[in-house]
Amino acid sequence: MRFFALTGLVAVVVGCSKSPGSHAASQPTTLAPLPALSRPTGNIDEMIDQAKEAADKGDYDQAIETLENAVMLDATHRTVLLLLTHFASTRSKAIGDRDPDKAHGLILKSGGYLRMLRGAHKDFTDEEKRVFAQVFYDEACAHARLSLRDETLASLREARAAGFDELDRLRTDASFVTLLDLPSFQKLLEEWAASAQNPGRRRPDGSPYPP
Repeated sequence: MRFFALTGLVAVVVGCSKSPGSHAASQPTTLAPLPALSRPTGNIDEMIDQAKEAADKGDYDQAIETLENAVMLDATHRTVLLLLTHFASTRSKAIGDRDPDKAHGLILKSGGYLRMLRGAHKDFTDEEKRVFAQVFYDEACAHARLSLRDETLASLREARAAGFDELDRLRTDASFVTLLDLPSFQKLLEEWAASAQNPGRRRPDGSPYPP
């Protein structure tokens, strides 16, 4: 369940017309204030355990929901954000063929939590960095399958910045087949190839190629 803080709301609906021959104004109708919904309460460590247990049973939707409650208690919690990134990505891949729209939403969610994680923490292991690169690559694939070209290129650049270096995979991945003839995509491939072959090489204007 998502929780949102709501203030009391009073809606006043004023009648728009009068009955024939009537000179009395319509009386306003006042609705009672909506009840305020509170933030979730609980122990984050317990929520993490519950989410892991749900994921072990294959219920990633429940695991994600539990952790999203936890992140409302602490939006910088390292373990919570790591697990959300992983679980949302895993669930996205599992349903990609049968529900591409939901899969796309999940991989966007995964990337969003990853960006929150990077904004709050800096000390990542090499393994975590590889996961980050893969998540951004998967995000690019999801964008490409929906023909979102600008978003695809942006995610690929983030993947590259995070350490993704499988250029051959990028060239052969079926997700990008509709982009192969796109000049901006070809330019990206050329820049990556140039950077990989000669890290010190610069563009004609003197600026470095992307890392």
